[in-house]
Amino acid sequence: AMELGFLRDRILFNTSWYRNRSGNQLDGFNLPSTTGFSSYQANLPALVQNKGWEFELNTINLKDGNINWSTSLNITIPKNKLISFPGLDKSSYANMYIEGKSINIIQGFHFLGINQDNGVAAVEDLNGDGIYTRLSSSNNQGGDYIVIGNTDPNWYAGINNSINYKRLELQVFFQYTSQEGYNLIRQIGGFGLGNTWTTFADYWRQPGDITSTPKPFSTVNINTVNYAVSDATVSNTSFLRLKTLSLSYILPISSHNIGVKSLRAYVQGQNILTFTGYKGYDPEQTSASATLAIPPIKMLTIGLQASL
Repeated sequence: AMELGFLRDRILFNTSWYRNRSGNQLDGFNLPSTTGFSSYQANLPALVQNKGWEFELNTINLKDGNINWSTSLNITIPKNKLISFPGLDKSSYANMYIEGKSINIIQGFHFLGINQDNGVAAVEDLNGDGIYTRLSSSNNQGGDYIVIGNTDPNWYAGINNSINYKRLELQVFFQYTSQEGYNLIRQIGGFGLGNTWTTFADYWRQPGDITSTPKPFSTVNINTVNYAVSDATVSNTSFLRLKTLSLSYILPISSHNIGVKSLRAYVQGQNILTFTGYKGYDPEQTSASATLAIPPIKMLTIGLQASL
């Protein structure tokens, strides 16, 4: 780590690098359901590494009589890797993990596009056996799955600005995350007899149509199911969110009259705006099971704070 201060600490810069390795993790080894148990607890012979950089910058931008303006910025760049896993190809985790990759990789088919003649979604038969096998092509599993994504954030940051003018105070906090994850395609399955999102309204209708969405079927269809577990389901889910915006005012009072030292009125909003190109409910929750998760609720709070 390193800490630096400039201009009588009006500019403070901190940076740190970390590396953490852990092994013998206690985890549940998967078992066939016919055994009567879904898993048993045991130590994984895996070595997992987490490392990264963290940066923090604090500045006093303006300090002049009644006006004060300060900024705080932090950036984190994390990296995860499975260093080693002896016997991985013979374990129940052979289709989940790959040595040298993050433990949060996404594996699936490679999407080749929509057949213009019949509207069927095509995925790559990697091993050329004519069968689309949902097993990893790594670790000697012989399937057609490849690494199609990674749910680890590339980097994330936050910036807070605090402005004071006499008795007024304004706080503005933005959150940013650069990442990728699952989109709504993960949830369409074979379409089926039900409603779906308008995102998929541009589906294939007739020969010659050029689109990225296959024709719908009334029953579960293997082609659209393969489509829903392909790299078509993974996209950029980066977002910028105005997380907090607050305005407060310290009321001029006489403590002798009402028996309090200070009185502060404030209004605060949370999860106010989100800027993203992500097609889904919430870009912050994009795991396979969370693509339909309810986004953070927008909240407006008005209050009065008294100090006795």
